Amino acid sequence: MSRRRGFTLLEVMVAVFVFAIIMGTLLTLVQQNLARLGRARLETEAARLAEEHIRELQQAASDEFPEVGTDEGTFEPPNDGLRWVSTIEPYSVALPVDKEERAGSSSVFALGDSEPSLRRVIVRIFPEDGETELIDPFVTFLVTPLEPDNLPNSLRGGTDEDER
Repeated sequence: MSRRRGFTLLEVMVAVFVFAIIMGTLLTLVQQNLARLGRARLETEAARLAEEHIRELQQAASDEFPEVGTDEGTFEPPNDGLRWVSTIEPYSVALPVDKEERAGSSSVFALGDSEPSLRRVIVRIFPEDGETELIDPFVTFLVTPLEPDNLPNSLRGGTDEDER
């Protein structure tokens, strides 16, 4: 009697089972990586949009200092699935005791006894249908534009001797 060479049914079933487990694991890993990639792209886009919104607020602040409060809105397509919330709040900084000595080095110290008006701006980005932030909030500060007449001559392009 000659015996045929080949695989038994049991060997084939074991091989198919092992192959299925390996492929299932690989597909799960690929799916997780694609989800992470999509999340990373969304977070990057959210960061870009937050920076863009802050730039818009900074440009608007050069014309008119922003009022304290909260504002929100949505972005234009293709980012219409995202919304922003910006919070503007007052912020104060204690000036150093020796501010008179430093008046020539910075416009902040040249204000005399008044403290500069500061606003802290916090921008948060959310999915339009969710409450979980996509990224950490972006924070910046806006300073009241100073009138040139309030600055020492050295900060207006002249020298302190011109003031005497």
